[in-house]
Amino acid sequence: MSNDPGPSDRDPDRSRSSAEERLPGRSDRWEQARREVYRTLTTLGPQDLKLPVLPTLARDALALAMQPSPSMLEVSKLVEADPVMAGRFMAAANTAMYAGDTLVNSVHVAVRRLGDTVVQELLLRLVAEAHALGDGSDARLARLRRHSLLTAHLSSKLCAELDIEAGYAFACGLFHDIGQAVMLAVLARSRPTRVGPEHDDELLAVLHPLAGERLLAGWDLPPRIIDAALHHHAYGSPNDPGGYSHIGNLVAVADRIAYCVGVGEWPADNEYFAYTALEDLQLEPERCGQLMQWAEAVAAQLDPS
Repeated sequence: MSNDPGPSDRDPDRSRSSAEERLPGRSDRWEQARREVYRTLTTLGPQDLKLPVLPTLARDALALAMQPSPSMLEVSKLVEADPVMAGRFMAAANTAMYAGDTLVNSVHVAVRRLGDTVVQELLLRLVAEAHALGDGSDARLARLRRHSLLTAHLSSKLCAELDIEAGYAFACGLFHDIGQAVMLAVLARSRPTRVGPEHDDELLAVLHPLAGERLLAGWDLPPRIIDAALHHHAYGSPNDPGGYSHIGNLVAVADRIAYCVGVGEWPADNEYFAYTALEDLQLEPERCGQLMQWAEAVAAQLDPS
């Protein structure tokens, strides 16, 4: 495969320092609030930040999902140990796409029927929903879940379209905005003293990549997945190999296509940033249009909750 977006040579400190720089057009009060939250994210330990800690079952699920070809027997044993997981796997295997002529009545049969790729994706989804993105009725988290899932599918699709090594691509897309969930929890527990809730969206937009990095590093996920979370809004320039995150660029494009088809909350920089990201990834407008049509079809099948 060509154009492999492997672990980036980009120095993560450059992204962290960009989050620390003063932003143009912001008031002194807003800047003080941003710096207050920034210091919280960078100086407190995971326990003080109250970052979600994965139980053993969830860590084992992630470990299996990261394997190129996980053992179906090991997956079955893990899923059978958790009634929620078992129910989700059985439900997925009994959908029209997989059920065939007979209904699945055991986890083992469900896992085999779904196959490696779907099993890996479902394990990742279940861990993300249970420990960060939520699986309840909170409207904002529901929008974030749908956007993250479509971005995950688009990240995998982009790798196939551009002949890029797809390792961890689905996970990179799924977890790219997980820092938003962290930020919502941080702001709910420790609001900056100088600004009100009306500034939460701006603080979240600026700082969620750093929050995502903190969480995913604590979960011991592979560097490429952490790279995508930290750099999907600031992936650098292809002309500066030492400062460029290829996977960050790829997820940035997937992220923007998802927004363009109406899945997620539209960011203020979308129009300009999307055009630049497409050019940097060398994705032709015609192919991008085809991807948008594909994304619309996938989005129509996503759970609206």
